[in-house]
Amino acid sequence: MKFGRIPLALRSSLATMAAACAVLSGCMARAPLDSDVSSYERVTTSEIPSEHRAAQTSSPFRVVLIALDGARWQDIFRGPDANLLAHEQSTRHLGATAEELTPAIHALISKGAAFGDADQGSDFEATGPNFISLPGYTEMLTGRASVCQANDCVMQPDETLADVFRAEPGAREEDVVVMSSWESISRVAAHDPTKVTVSCGRTHGDTRLSLDNDVMLGDLETLGAQTSPAPGHDDYRPDVLTGPLAIEYLARRAPRFMFLSLGDTDEFGHADSYSDYLDALQRADAIIGELVRVNDALRGATNTVWFVTADHGRSLDFTDHGRAWPESKRSWLVASGAEVPKLGVVSHSMRHELRDIAPTVRAWLGLPLEDRDDAGLPIQELIGLRIDERP
Repeated sequence: MKFGRIPLALRSSLATMAAACAVLSGCMARAPLDSDVSSYERVTTSEIPSEHRAAQTSSPFRVVLIALDGARWQDIFRGPDANLLAHEQSTRHLGATAEELTPAIHALISKGAAFGDADQGSDFEATGPNFISLPGYTEMLTGRASVCQANDCVMQPDETLADVFRAEPGAREEDVVVMSSWESISRVAAHDPTKVTVSCGRTHGDTRLSLDNDVMLGDLETLGAQTSPAPGHDDYRPDVLTGPLAIEYLARRAPRFMFLSLGDTDEFGHADSYSDYLDALQRADAIIGELVRVNDALRGATNTVWFVTADHGRSLDFTDHGRAWPESKRSWLVASGAEVPKLGVVSHSMRHELRDIAPTVRAWLGLPLEDRDDAGLPIQELIGLRIDERP
């Protein structure tokens, strides 16, 4: 396996994690053990291609939408659950605050707004009625309730946020990117996924080979394709390999729209390993922090809008989600950056849903809203306009 121009420290860490992943896949599904994303030798401002440091996109802002699969609102706003840790006799993370568990997410909250803290009377939900991954991802990308209510649907969405940004004057394939650990997101990435950059799972995405045009991105893509899927299965790519690829892509290509889905949290949730789930949540938060840091080195960073959310919640017993567990409809949303008012954790808000994210972006872009019954509404608190509350 060649590593090309991957920084030495990152090269070593990734090789270690890939080897650990391969060994562990032979015994039990565990995440790679190196969870300290901040220890990697990341891109510095001087390493970012000059055309991206100097370029000003025609879009009024850049959008980075990040989804943490199955990450619970309770852990985001309350911090680790002592009862769940006690159930598995683990002291890892015991006593940590929410801010200590996910510092990067809370840094975004401090500069923006957060929805979904039930303790504050704030509701943010998946539309459902089957609260599982592909329907959740479909509605956050399209702004419509998903016709598909299963994870094995083969569908071509009418239009996603990726299509919206690709249609902008002067936009190129590399300006719009959809990346995910879970391979199935490739099926709902865009109406025409051949016109945007798609890298989902280890081998999915019609345009993933375009990453080979950049040696560093190509090497990271190759490494992700060759590693074990643990803690997932089938064509799953672990977050510790999806995350670095997204970070380098943001640094080197400065896309106008990036969608990133990290999935280890859901994998450990289904394995009923709460402490490992918390480890995965911390890794995801560190990836978010690194994305913010790299973005700050790009010109136009002040015009970036950040969304962080989850495709669904979890059952009361932690391990499940779906139609049989209506409590798993509860999700959460953090919005921060340009266009986003500084509201902190919003309390007693009107009910919002995953399908409201895309209409909010469309409203900021000055695009017409979709006049259809299954369409979401712009999030009133974020756009500063009066929108009639849904029934």
